[in-house]
Amino acid sequence: MRFARNTRRRWACVLLSANLALAGGMCGVRPAGAETSQEVRAQAEREYARLDELAGEMASIQEELGEYEEQIDELADQSIEVQGKLIEDRVSLSTMVDTTYQWGTPSVLDIALSSKTIEDFVSRLYYANRVTEWQTACVEDLRQDKERLERNMDEIEEARAERERAAEELDVAYQEVSATVDSLMARAATLEKEEREAEERRIAEAARRAEQERARKEAEQQKAQAEQQARKEAVSQFEDARKVAEQASQPAPQQQATDEGQQAEAQKPAEQAPSEGESEQPAPEQSQPEPEPQPTQPTHVELPSDDTNIGSDEGNWITCIASAYAIADNDPPGSTATASGVPLDESVPTVALPLSMNPSRFYGQRIQIEYQGMRVIATITDCGDLDGGNRGLDLTPAVFRAFGASSCDDWGLRTVRYRFL
Repeated sequence: MRFARNTRRRWACVLLSANLALAGGMCGVRPAGAETSQEVRAQAEREYARLDELAGEMASIQEELGEYEEQIDELADQSIEVQGKLIEDRVSLSTMVDTTYQWGTPSVLDIALSSKTIEDFVSRLYYANRVTEWQTACVEDLRQDKERLERNMDEIEEARAERERAAEELDVAYQEVSATVDSLMARAATLEKEEREAEERRIAEAARRAEQERARKEAEQQKAQAEQQARKEAVSQFEDARKVAEQASQPAPQQQATDEGQQAEAQKPAEQAPSEGESEQPAPEQSQPEPEPQPTQPTHVELPSDDTNIGSDEGNWITCIASAYAIADNDPPGSTATASGVPLDESVPTVALPLSMNPSRFYGQRIQIEYQGMRVIATITDCGDLDGGNRGLDLTPAVFRAFGASSCDDWGLRTVRYRFL
């Protein structure tokens, strides 16, 4: 019985550990989104190892059950042998009892009368008693042997039944762990499929973004090329306008010859006067054209409703986007510094050109700006980025106020046209 109790405790511990391992495996299956296929496969590998352990335990139990079967068979053989001896002794004892019953038990007197000597009497009496005691002891020993065999048989049967129950419980645990492994493997396969699909989506998204980036770079390159071409065209227009302005500022050859002839005719009387004795008179001074004064205030010129009579300078006008700036938002803010060195004066009409036009060659030159039928003459004194050259002019307060705007924000961005003077 002690053997059976120890076995029961040991297998209870084994089954407890198996159940704990199974519970741990089931708890280890985390919800979707919080696990990976590698983690699930690692859990499945651990459960596989547990299955191997359970299979080993079950094989050990089967081996012990085989040993119990052998012990039971051996005890059964011994029991059969003892049972046969007990039957034989019981038959002999029964025969002796029957004989005694029929003939009676020899008394001490009978033994004494039948004895030849004292020694023979003692010997006969001793052996009679020993035979009776021996037969009784044999029967008792056989009975005890039978009871012992029966107890051993019961213990072995109980131990075998305990082993069989443990084997059944292990088989249940094995099936549960096996089901857990199957579930984990199915979950791992599902996660692997989801991961493959996610990786394919990631690759497709990366390819799409790469295509968008390539298209964006191509668009930026095309835009930069277009801006560069526009800047080249703007510079070419400025050069053409400047050449036209320089040619317009020079007198025509015929007019120059006429002026020289008139000057020569005017000098002839002066050269002849001393020879005739006439008093010398100073030659009249040749009238020189007075330089056009630099305007200090904006000049407004109202245009007709249509542009048909703008004049021969129609082809010299350049259309652009004009912005506005003041001392408050100058670079640095609040300063009057300009690129030309001429201080920024908000009462004097000046403008800034984009850096892309190399504006240093235009500093000090005057331009005429037109907006909604109004014209203002201003001087180029500054430069700026002007949105990478996308804007053509940056107007100071004296200019945009002349066009009716109250501030830089009020002016914003407006389309104007201008020409070099």
